[in-house]
Amino acid sequence: MLKAIRKASPDQFISVAVPFHWEPETYQQLVPLVQLVYVMNYGSTKIDTLARRTNKIVSIIPHEKVSVVLSMKDFS
Repeated sequence: MLKAIRKASPDQFISVAVPFHWEPETYQQLVPLVQLVYVMNYGSTKIDTLARRTNKIVSIIPHEKVSVVLSMKDFS
């Protein structure tokens, strides 16, 4: 779907929200198609866990395209 949107609107700013558990190849496919990737890093309050999940994605998607989203429900 993103490929079709990009083809129809090559200059359109596209951002997507994605889970942290996808296969690396899936994240890699996003790089040329979107300008911003919101990573839904939910389900943990442990800094090490959040960092590990984020680092996996930032090793594939340039860090300037990544924004981490946390859930308020995960924190007191």
